[in-house]
Amino acid sequence: SVRVVHNRRDFSAGKQALKVGGRGRYEVLILFENNGDTPLADVQLKDVIPPGYEMTDCEVRANNLALENVETSQETDATGTTVIWHLPSVGKAERIDVAYMIKGEGDIDTDLLNTFHGAVFGDEIEDDDAEPEAPAEAEEAFQQV
Repeated sequence: SVRVVHNRRDFSAGKQALKVGGRGRYEVLILFENNGDTPLADVQLKDVIPPGYEMTDCEVRANNLALENVETSQETDATGTTVIWHLPSVGKAERIDVAYMIKGEGDIDTDLLNTFHGAVFGDEIEDDDAEPEAPAEAEEAFQQV
């Protein structure tokens, strides 16, 4: 017999920007929580910083514990600076919080500032507790029937 394991992918994500002391200063909070049945590999959280603003004081936390050495990449064009945080994995029921400050001058589109720009991830990480799939011999025998 073949045992089928269905792993549910489910996550919640969101973003909030708050104006803080001083003109042209905002705190940006991004949340990503893995509510699925398995850990996720190669998670990338993406955000866009408006033109004329720059990011300062970034902190990434997993379940309220600071993560060190989180890789980021940035690319700037006319629409702003796209920032991507690269996380090797996000565990089952793990919550990632990204908090950073931006400062700058000029008009800012608050709707754009509060828009979540997405998360992408690779495969689920295999659970060692799951039983292996049916052996190859059983599949071959099934095909001959």
